[in-house]
Amino acid sequence: MVHIYIDAECDAVKINGKYCQMVVSLGAVLKKDAQEATFYSLVCPKNFRRLTSVVRKMTHLKDSDIRNANSFPDVLKQFMQWLQPYMESSSCRMIEEPCCRNAHDIIAIRLCLKEFLIYKSRFQQR
Repeated sequence: MVHIYIDAECDAVKINGKYCQMVVSLGAVLKKDAQEATFYSLVCPKNFRRLTSVVRKMTHLKDSDIRNANSFPDVLKQFMQWLQPYMESSSCRMIEEPCCRNAHDIIAIRLCLKEFLIYKSRFQQR
């Protein structure tokens, strides 16, 4: 059985005059029997200017680290490629496509997790 533990650090980013929670890092640990694999990537949110002081203190990240990071769709593609060996080939594409279409990173992660859980429940029933 495969267990995946996902963690995302978020920060407030101003979009169209409103603050939205956007992902600034995405990490995961995957356990399958005796195997263990890890994934970690910083994310540069759309419209990113600087980290809030709370997130800077909590994570010890720097604005330059985030500015130099890949966009959320790029990180999501990397994450799905990392996950690919542990899933059926078509399932990663099935999860990735609706996630990359979403404008807000945090909503996209929720959508991805929902799609993954739906896939996982169907796969485990076989």
